Order: sequence, then C-alpha cells, then structure tokens
Amino acid sequence: MKNNHPETWHVGTSFDPYDDSQDLSLEHIMNVGFQCIELVLSGTEMNLNAEGLGRRFDGIMRSAHDLGLNVWSVHLPFGDIWDISTLDNTKRQKILNVHYDWLDRVGRWNVSHVIIHPSFEPIDSALRGEHLETCQKSLNKLADYADKLGIQVCVECLPRTCLGNQSLEIEKLISDHGTLGVCCDVNHLLHEQPEAFIAQIGTRIRTVHMSDYDGVDEKHWLPGQGIINWSTVLQALVQADYQGPFMFEVSYENADTLMNSWHHILRDYKVQISYGEDK
Repeated sequence: MKNNHPETWHVGTSFDPYDDSQDLSLEHIMNVGFQCIELVLSGTEMNLNAEGLGRRFDGIMRSAHDLGLNVWSVHLPFGDIWDISTLDNTKRQKILNVHYDWLDRVGRWNVSHVIIHPSFEPIDSALRGEHLETCQKSLNKLADYADKLGIQVCVECLPRTCLGNQSLEIEKLISDHGTLGVCCDVNHLLHEQPEAFIAQIGTRIRTVHMSDYDGVDEKHWLPGQGIINWSTVLQALVQADYQGPFMFEVSYENADTLMNSWHHILRDYKVQISYGEDK
C-alpha cells in the first residue's frame, strides 16, 4: 500500500462552466487551494460531437492548463437519450458511436478519467437482468476504445432504480473488464452505507463524487448537512488504498464554502484517528 492519508489527496470540484447557478470560476477555484476539477458535459449541449465539444470547451481546457489546474476527469452526458443499457440495438449502437466521439475529444484534451452513468431510469424490474447484461457489454466496448486513448472509464454508482445502485451490481458491471474503474458517489448510495460500498469495491474505486444527503434520495448537499459520517468514509477510502482526489459534487455552492468544508472534514478525521490511537 502506498503512503495514503487524506492530507496527501488532491481536492477538486465538479465544474460546469455554463451552469449559471454555480458561483465558481477557474481562477477562484485555483486561488482558494483546489488542485483539480471535473469538467461536466451537460446532456443538453447542442453539438455533442468531438468538434462541437472542441469549440465549446477547448478554451476552458486551455485556461485550466494555464492556471496549473488539473482537469482530472470529464463527466460524460447522461439521460434517457444517452442510456448505454437500452435494449434497442439500433439506438444503443448510435449512443455508443457518440460516446466514441466524446472519448476522442477527451483524449485530445489529455484528460485521464471519464465518468459514465450505466443507465437512466426507471428500469423495469422484470427487465433488469437484460439491462445489466446489455450495459456490461456496452461498458466493455467503451473501455476497449478508451484503453487505446489512455483513458480510464469510471462507472458511477447511481440511486433509486438505476443500474449500479449497490456494490453487487457495480461489481457485475465491471467484472469482465480489468481496466474499468468505479466512481463512488456517496450521495447515490441508498441501499448500503457508503463505507460498506467502499470496502466491497476496494481498489476499483478510481474517483469519487462527494456530497451529503438524507439517506432517502440524492440531495448533493454540502458535507455536514446530511447523515454521512465523513470520518468513516475517509477511513474506508484509506483502507481501500484510494489514490484519487476528494472531488466535491455539491449543488449551489462556491469555492470558498467547499474548501472550508474540506478543512472541517479533515480536522474531524484527524481527531477521530487520534482518539482511536489513544484508546
């Protein structure tokens, strides 16, 4: 196990430059101490092809580079029209072709990780097994393509009836491909505790989405506003030898608030660890 303590992790935040509700700018993100971002590609973008994304985001990528801000990951668009688990073969092939185009652009940006949703919802319980098998095949194809570009595909755990709503399903989805990773979104885990999910998936977790919730549905609250025990989550990640960043995915916040939240989480973790060592 590498030297792995939360103090050594980079800290980042999701960043959608065209979301007017966010009080975030690349300069301010950098100035308050963040080292990385996740670029969010909205599914409502008009020209969702490699060239269209280039025109829309190339300048942002250059700005991040000039600031010394690492673009750790790109969150690929999601929604019903991008569902890689669809049982419609013709529709699914078209969706995969667009994903290949997105991966080409991410490769040109030299970004090493992409986040993908394994499905949309609702998923009919009678057809869940078929959706899982179809999604697994789609993910294998995308991972094969991404491998050639040096990109890590990270499958995000999802809430409610979506595929990948618990660790056993995530394990099935990634089981046939050794390079598929996982994005652990603790705010989506409605069927098991985040620390249990982390312990089960272990080193296949390559990145995270961090926000709080009420345990009933996803909320994307600031840590501390919900029920998650953050010290326990950090300790589970340490025990899983997690090597990625602490990536916030919080709604309606600014960079200062997020960084203050990280300092609070880290301080509480140090107190808990010290207390455990003293017992």
